[in-house]
Amino acid sequence: KPEKALRLGIRARWLSVKKDEAGEVWIAEHEKAMDEWRLAEKLKAMRACDSGAWLDCSKLEGVTEHQRERAAIATSASVGILNGGPGVGKSFTLASILKLAKKKFGTQIAVCSPTGKAASRLTQAMLACNVDDVECSTIHRLLKPSRVGHDKSGWGFVHCEENLLPHDLICVEESSMLSTNLGASLFSALKPTCRVILVGDARQIA
Repeated sequence: KPEKALRLGIRARWLSVKKDEAGEVWIAEHEKAMDEWRLAEKLKAMRACDSGAWLDCSKLEGVTEHQRERAAIATSASVGILNGGPGVGKSFTLASILKLAKKKFGTQIAVCSPTGKAASRLTQAMLACNVDDVECSTIHRLLKPSRVGHDKSGWGFVHCEENLLPHDLICVEESSMLSTNLGASLFSALKPTCRVILVGDARQIA
């Protein structure tokens, strides 16, 4: 009895149902739907504070003209994307952006990724560009876990809606590996005026 099962799932908060403007009904796992809602609400708040382009990419050093154009797009709004396949120089371009951004934001810059391997790789790319004083870490380390999910309530973090991160610029490497849950946790902990660059390959794993 699918309809009865659906009503039970909604009542138990296992499922969420939404009807869109075209009248289509969408069903999702409740927690994932709430993560998407949290993420969308924070992006709306950040867009309301968006002041447009925040970096003069004509001053980037050591990049190709194509990389300069991609960097200009990624820094043209409060949330930008630096997308491309393997070997096109995304990490190098990001390191060049960070080298220039340091003059504007000082120490209020953080670079993070879903995995420690990606954070380590980006650290090496930044050192190659003489950017040696910007912290690279996993997203979990940046947010500081306060609960690890053994109580079946999921991860909890010190930095959250009630205790925002102090950074003015956050760069997320390997963002195609970012789950909606972790993405919602990260964005919820950002100031509305924070700038974000998401670096990754849209054709990699979701």
